[in-house]
Amino acid sequence: MSANWGGKSYPPGVPTLNQHRLDTIERDVSREFLIELVGLFVSDVALRLERLSDAVKLRETAKAAAFAHALQGAAASLGVLRLRAVAQRLEELVEQDDWGASDATLARLVCEFAQVRSALSQIGEQPPDSKGRAKKLDVAPAADCDEAPSSTGADKRGG
Repeated sequence: MSANWGGKSYPPGVPTLNQHRLDTIERDVSREFLIELVGLFVSDVALRLERLSDAVKLRETAKAAAFAHALQGAAASLGVLRLRAVAQRLEELVEQDDWGASDATLARLVCEFAQVRSALSQIGEQPPDSKGRAKKLDVAPAADCDEAPSSTGADKRGG
C-alpha cells in the first residue's frame, strides 16, 4: 500500500478546513468560544501527534491506530478535513503494518497540522468582519507538504 492518493501525498479534493463549520460554531455560540476551542484543539492535537509519532517509531500498532483514530475525531469536530483524512489513512496503514508508508503519512500529517495551526491562528489575530465574524481563513496550498522532510517534526510545534 502507498501513502499516496493517486500520486499525491494528500487526498485530492479535500479542503484543509471546512470554513462553514467554523462559521457555524462562531454563529451558534460566539467568536470568543471559537477562539478558545481552536486553542484547545491545537494544544490537544500537538500532544496527540507526539504520542502518535512515538507509537509509530516504536511500531506499536494498537497505540498508533488508536491515536490516529482519536486525531480523526478531534479534526472532524472542528472541520479540519484534510488532517482528518490523512489521520484516517495513517490508521489504515498502521493496521496493515505498512510502516514505510506509515512513516511518510505521519510526516504528511505533521505538515498538515502545521498548516492548520497557522490558518487557525488567524481567527484570533484578525479583526472581525462587519457582522462580527471571523474572516475567511487563508490556508497554504497542500503542495507545501509534498516537500516535507522525512522526520515528523512533532517536537517543533509552536505555541
